[in-house]
Amino acid sequence: MFRTLGASLRGSGCGSRALVGGQHRENHRAAGIKTSLALGLALALGALTFAPAAQATPIQLDATQFTAQTQGLTVTTEDFTGVSGVKPNPYSFTNGTFTGRTPIVVGSGSSCPNSFWCLADAGRPQETKTFSALPAGTQFWAAELSMVTRTDNPFDITVTGGSGTLEITGLVMESLNFLGFFDPLGILSVSFLNKGTQVGNSTRFSFYSFDNIRTAGGLAVDPVAVSEPGTLALLGLGLLGLGMLRRRKAA
Repeated sequence: MFRTLGASLRGSGCGSRALVGGQHRENHRAAGIKTSLALGLALALGALTFAPAAQATPIQLDATQFTAQTQGLTVTTEDFTGVSGVKPNPYSFTNGTFTGRTPIVVGSGSSCPNSFWCLADAGRPQETKTFSALPAGTQFWAAELSMVTRTDNPFDITVTGGSGTLEITGLVMESLNFLGFFDPLGILSVSFLNKGTQVGNSTRFSFYSFDNIRTAGGLAVDPVAVSEPGTLALLGLGLLGLGMLRRRKAA
């Protein structure tokens, strides 16, 4: 009887130790889960905090990208056909305003290699030329720039948009250049500064012209920048885990 009682007591003691040990492991496991989820949440928030914005500034598009990303949108094109002559400064046309010194629309094949009508500036080529007052909601802007006399003048280009400013420096222009830009929050202005070519002790500036000014907008989703699914998944996992722990505590 004493052996049976002793055995029962020992058995009861082992059960108590097993219960305590199991509870200890469960607590340790819960603490580990909580720590892991908190770490995952911290990492996700850190990634969102320190990762650069997916669309920090306007971006440059080549002709293929511009065509593909404006497909299905209404694209307005100004080709300056039939409006030749000196224009007021600034000069407003179908889809924007040009500010220079002496805007002029010319109908010469030598000045406009791609057509017989283009927008030039009869003033000093080393001064900044700016396109602004674009139609409301303009997200895409493009133009063809033609060099009239030389092909080695570098340009500084400034694109100001709702999401920031894109600065392109020292871009060497060829005889005919496509220049396209995109900003999901809207493009406000595009400026060109001819830096000229250094020849001996002097700087020579080529005249240049613009043609086929294109604008488009109405895009609901940014086609270039995509969200980072890994970061968003980590954040979602962390929030879900913390929610589960709260429900478990409440139960």
